[in-house]
Formats: sequence, structure tokens, C-alpha cells
Amino acid sequence: MTHKTCTVCKRTLLLSDFYKETRNRNDGHLWECKQCSSARNKRFYEANKEKVKATHQAYTKANRDKLRTYHNKWSKENKEKRASSTKRYNNKLRIEFLKAYGHKCECCGESHQRFLTLEHKLRDGSEHRKRTPAGPRMLNELKRLGWPKDNYGLLCWNCNLATRFGDPCPHTIDVQI
Repeated sequence: MTHKTCTVCKRTLLLSDFYKETRNRNDGHLWECKQCSSARNKRFYEANKEKVKATHQAYTKANRDKLRTYHNKWSKENKEKRASSTKRYNNKLRIEFLKAYGHKCECCGESHQRFLTLEHKLRDGSEHRKRTPAGPRMLNELKRLGWPKDNYGLLCWNCNLATRFGDPCPHTIDVQI
């Protein structure tokens, strides 16, 4: 048997389009296709968000050591996968950061993403890095705060370093002359 009919959408699909389920199933697969199962799970989650989150938090708290052991073992066994996944997430986070702050230097207009960096408008970058290490952790914090624009901005490295000690950026001096 290589095909099966979904009981929800009534489509006949390959067995690979159904999740495996060995309990109480003659063919070893669920009665609904992956697409219908996913839609059902999303509807349940939307209708029961708080309950699902509370259940997840309770399980995580009760099984913290077990989960940590599993995660550490998996990470050691899958170093390339973990590194690749982390790199993809960090790149996606950086793109989201650049988009949130206008994708160009606020001073000179530079838009090459490798040159752009976070500006601490209150000149409190050193204190901020003591609380939260620079890089993805800092970007995650800003994302969690809704990408605040009042104390943070986007500058290129040149403009950021030029204004580091309270001096005006050369771009603004050139404009004034």
C-alpha cells in the first residue's frame, strides 16, 4: 500500500504525506494528511494558547535536567547541523534588525549591510554590553522590546566610530562648512 485517502480533505495521497502513527493504526499512519493535521493543530493552538503555553512551561520546569541532557547530547552529535541552524537564525535576525532600523546609516546613508552597526544614541553601549553580550543576544533583546528607536539607531562603522567619544561625525561637519 503506497497511497491512502485523507479522511478530512478526501484527497488520495502518498503514505509519505501522512504522519506515522503506530498506535492503533493498521497501516502505521494517521487518518489525516500532514496538511490537514497541521491545520487542525494550528486551530487548537489558537483556541487554547494560554493552556498550551502553561502546559509547555510546566513540562519544561518539571523536566529541565532531562531536556538539558538531551539538548547537550544532540548538540554534540550534530555540530554541523547546529552551527548551520544557528548561522541561518542569526542572519535572519540581522536582516530583521536592519529592516527595523531603516537599512541605511542615519548619518551618511551607507546601505551596504556588512558596514552597518547598532548605535546607542545615549552613548551607553559599554554598559549595555556588560548586561547583554553584543551580537545575536543583543539583537534578540531589542527584538523582544519591539525594536525601540528612541535610544538605538543604525550607523555605518565609520560614523559610529567617529562619534564614539562625543565628537560630531565628519559627514555632519562637511555639511556645515
